[in-house]
Amino acid sequence: FSQLLFFDLLDFFSFLSFRGAINKCLDPDPDSRIQSIRELKEMLDLKVQRVKGETTEWFKNNTLKVTGGEQRGDIIDLDELRHKNSKLLLRLGRHGNGNSNDIALLERYTSYVSTCHATLEFNNEEWYMRDGQFLNDKDGPRWKNSTNGTMINDAIVSKLESHKLTHGDTIRIGEFVLKYYRAMER
Repeated sequence: FSQLLFFDLLDFFSFLSFRGAINKCLDPDPDSRIQSIRELKEMLDLKVQRVKGETTEWFKNNTLKVTGGEQRGDIIDLDELRHKNSKLLLRLGRHGNGNSNDIALLERYTSYVSTCHATLEFNNEEWYMRDGQFLNDKDGPRWKNSTNGTMINDAIVSKLESHKLTHGDTIRIGEFVLKYYRAMER
């Protein structure tokens, strides 16, 4: 009987931990939410190993591949966009509403991607990402951060600094998952 009670208590505490994690994920205050997969794993005391043997893709140019979200499978050639638009900065954000994003993410069922969500900058042969975009509107020139933030490899991108992208980085913007592939020779 005591063993049965012990396992029932263990299940009960696991349930409370899981319930707490769900509540923290759904917190209305973005700063109070769980900020990374790592934080969630620690909160639930999960021991998860990385899967070996993941296939690696290579592209001729620096590329973003949409691996999650409504545009799953889309390939975004950053170098082609940079040359086509003669720009060192590419703006990334919500599709529509007359905005002028170079990379427009289409969300039909959710609204986690901001109109001016992030900026990609090409500098010294490297790509950098920063949360938000520079605006010059009725409020004057200013930097505007996204509402829900940008994550790279399960870590929140600083609102004050750019993050240098490296081959294989996973970028999360709302429900979108983008994988960065640095141009490499085969």
